[in-house]
Amino acid sequence: MQHRAAVLKTKKHLQKSIMRKYLTLLAISFSLTLSASHLISGYFTYEHIGTSGNQETYQISLFLYRDVTGISMPATAGVYYQKSNQSTAVQSINLSQASGTGANGPSLCNSTLGYQVYEYTGTVNLDINSAYKFAWSTCCRPGSFNNIVNPSSQGVYINTLVVTGKNAIRPYNNSITVQHAINTTYTNTAMPFEICEADPDGDSLSFQIIAPKGGNAGNLAGTAIAYNTGYSNAAPLGTSGSVIVDSSNRMIVVNSSVQQNAILNIRVIEWSKDTTNTFKIMGVTEREMIFNFVTPPTNYVVSNVQLDTVIANFSADSILIVTTDQVYPTNLNFDSTQLILVDPLGDTNVFINGALPLSSDYKNFKLLLSDSLTPGIWTIYARMNNDSIGIFGNCGTLLVDTMEFLVSPPPPLLVGPSDSLYGQTATYNLLNYEYLDSASFSISNGNILSWSSDYSQFDIEWGPLNSSGEFILVGYSFGNSDTTSISVQIYGIGIEEHPDNLSVFPIPANDYIIVSHSSLNTINFKIYNLLGQVALNGKVFSNQIDVSNLSNGIYVLLLEFNDETRRLKIKIKH
Repeated sequence: MQHRAAVLKTKKHLQKSIMRKYLTLLAISFSLTLSASHLISGYFTYEHIGTSGNQETYQISLFLYRDVTGISMPATAGVYYQKSNQSTAVQSINLSQASGTGANGPSLCNSTLGYQVYEYTGTVNLDINSAYKFAWSTCCRPGSFNNIVNPSSQGVYINTLVVTGKNAIRPYNNSITVQHAINTTYTNTAMPFEICEADPDGDSLSFQIIAPKGGNAGNLAGTAIAYNTGYSNAAPLGTSGSVIVDSSNRMIVVNSSVQQNAILNIRVIEWSKDTTNTFKIMGVTEREMIFNFVTPPTNYVVSNVQLDTVIANFSADSILIVTTDQVYPTNLNFDSTQLILVDPLGDTNVFINGALPLSSDYKNFKLLLSDSLTPGIWTIYARMNNDSIGIFGNCGTLLVDTMEFLVSPPPPLLVGPSDSLYGQTATYNLLNYEYLDSASFSISNGNILSWSSDYSQFDIEWGPLNSSGEFILVGYSFGNSDTTSISVQIYGIGIEEHPDNLSVFPIPANDYIIVSHSSLNTINFKIYNLLGQVALNGKVFSNQIDVSNLSNGIYVLLLEFNDETRRLKIKIKH
């Protein structure tokens, strides 16, 4: 009986032990399931704050994406770092969850994948002109990824290389920044997505697809996660998909014929030239991008993006466009195939050679042209190309539209003398007259003697004397009007009254005119020809005016002294 009781006791103990182990495994499994269900991915950014002695202060930020159905995120995140190529100990810093984080990301293209973005920040002092590895890790990933082996059993390892500065380049550096998003698109659509924004320091950027990483941040040891069968760095979306990295536009163009979730790890390296014109690495960020390919709904109709505004200026070699929604530039689009320009004569000889985005929302672009713009009504066609390449926006939308826009000509401009003589004819020319459809004009204190039929030239007789006149012209082209005017001071000839204290001789003059006056002040002078143009001006020096370079003829001499003005007719005869 005692033996049987011992056996029963042993069995019960064994059953309890097995049950405890089972419960423990169940708890571990449940814990892993929770962990695996909430954390999707993340990345680092860093910003230079200031310098003190041999130390640089940086703000380190860790952005984490979680599934909205998962467990709560912690208040802090422990990050490990170490100076590169050094035997110094690994250090750690707790980053605090920033206020206002945890916002839901946008749900696009009927995706059921809900996510939130959390930011953790903190500051750290680092040695000048050095490089540091930073890392954060956790277990485990969501089980919904198709392109990596056993995703729910794989860890998350996020890392970056912070370069605090280089002597031959600059004493600081800032990382790239990205727009927070889970990248969702429909299947069978060649969709571009932005990898990162332009480098804030103006560095050149290179991109490389590498395997996602797991590992232990505590010893800064990240290891590549194996791809599923049929997937690789060269084919991270598998045989049913394609990936093109467009470095010049900082875009990645993805396409998948099947519905899937995939994680792509992209290494972004910042490069800058030193004083020897050699490129040096200024920072490395490994950014995991999540792609969610979904099947378009039944009877799905694409609501395409349209042109909202086109701005173009005469003789410019670019135009500005604004779209109703975001569209994304790549080397495959925004060219003379997807965008066609037709000039006012109906020709398509001016090509679009690329686009520069002017805002982070990808609605404002500068289109680069092969030639300059001429005045008139132009037309721009945005279309889908025959090879199925288009200018895509979110969820397969396309920039498809036609818009006319006016390139206004340069405005008309009157040129001619602003001083004239009563009784003489002054000639005025109109610049840019060739762009006018018609014109109207008016004149005060003068008469228009004649004008050319194309408005290029006007002959005017100004008067009465010792007054001011104005010539106003309104030019009309392409339904718009521009006004140009010129004001004229009208002088009289034949004013020969010589006040008692003023003598001007000899008349006619040869090489010099003598000006004798009782005033001890400086006398300024101007000499006008009969067209009202200033032929000579200056100050009377030693009572003499050198007229040796003037041609023979009649002139008007204007003298200014003691707030008085005297006008005299003179004659030059060499």
